[in-house]
Amino acid sequence: MLARRGLQVVAAVFVLAAASGGASASAPPSVSVDVIAWPGEAPGPLQWKLWHVQASEPIRSITLVLPAGGLRPSALRALMSAPQAPEGARVGVATVTMRRAPDLLETTASTLLVSGCPGAAVGDLATLRFATGDACATLALRESEAGVVARIDLHAPDVTALDLRVDSLQTAAGRLLPPNPTEASTADTSVTVETASGTAHDTVREVAGGATSLTVGVDPTRLDYGHGATVSGLVLRGGAPAAGELVALDALTESVASWPGEPIATATTDTDGHFAVTVRPTYTERLAAWASAAATVDRVRLNTLAGVSPTDVVVRAPKPSIERRRATRVRGRLVRAEIAVRDPLPRETLQCRLYVGGKLFALRRFPSGASLVFHVIGRRDANARAVVGRWTGLKIAPRSSRVVRLWPRNPRRP
Repeated sequence: MLARRGLQVVAAVFVLAAASGGASASAPPSVSVDVIAWPGEAPGPLQWKLWHVQASEPIRSITLVLPAGGLRPSALRALMSAPQAPEGARVGVATVTMRRAPDLLETTASTLLVSGCPGAAVGDLATLRFATGDACATLALRESEAGVVARIDLHAPDVTALDLRVDSLQTAAGRLLPPNPTEASTADTSVTVETASGTAHDTVREVAGGATSLTVGVDPTRLDYGHGATVSGLVLRGGAPAAGELVALDALTESVASWPGEPIATATTDTDGHFAVTVRPTYTERLAAWASAAATVDRVRLNTLAGVSPTDVVVRAPKPSIERRRATRVRGRLVRAEIAVRDPLPRETLQCRLYVGGKLFALRRFPSGASLVFHVIGRRDANARAVVGRWTGLKIAPRSSRVVRLWPRNPRRP
């Protein structure tokens, strides 16, 4: 599981929840809430929506007030009606962050399932459950004049953050998540958390529909290791350029639901909503961006928008050097040659494929800071060529060396 990834924009600074070791005994608790949807806030159907709650100290309970249109009440009722979704059916994912020590956060993801924990209160719309460490947490949903109220009782100590992702499941009454509207609209989501020292509240405004989007482009999309690429894009909210928004850039992991606590780069949108920044990726990756707008004197914070580059940024290994150190005759046209390939990137762990006569002879990994030496027996007119890269894990595209002959064309005569 990846380290905890949560993004909160506070005075244009990205902070990790309780990174300073928790709130002091005299300070009141604080909380932030965010909403992120995929494939975004543009008009059309959604795949999932995530609500992110992050507090300054361990949380006992969370109450989320979702605006009308956030979740379909009729679909929630249908979700609980067998055989539409039997007990234990998957609804989404809950990711819990727990503070195990002053400087240690532990993040676990569990499936969000239909029906509550044994003996827990139920919601009049739906009741769901998920694991919090060794405990079980119930999510009870009820309808109100404001929309849908979600109450979560956490029966585990030291929970400081929760990401609640609900998938847009199809039910007999339609999908759980209604599509984004054609015209731009705004709706506020609020949260109240209870902690040992009191309660805390926060509100975020979700802008959806219309021309609301975060687009991302990269140029070039293929580059040599150590070279830079320009990442640029445009942030629009409700058809208007979003000026002064903080954009975080990082490699896409599983999805944009895992957004960066420590991004590889940040940028601020200009008056036309554009941004641009140079990055130097060290492996082949798909880049993603997240844009957030801080609160102003006349409105609350705006929810996070996410975007993904259309293609991977391919990082290619430097060209390796190859040499024939010595060669001796074996018999007839066969020779024995010693071929050395120098590691072109000692700071990375690369692999080397040696081809002799057009066929793969060996695949080996470079030792730390050293060259690879291959002992080859082959025809005297055969050529050797090395291809260096990383084909597993964090991939680096391969690069080929020049060609060397096993036996020199004009060997020196004694």
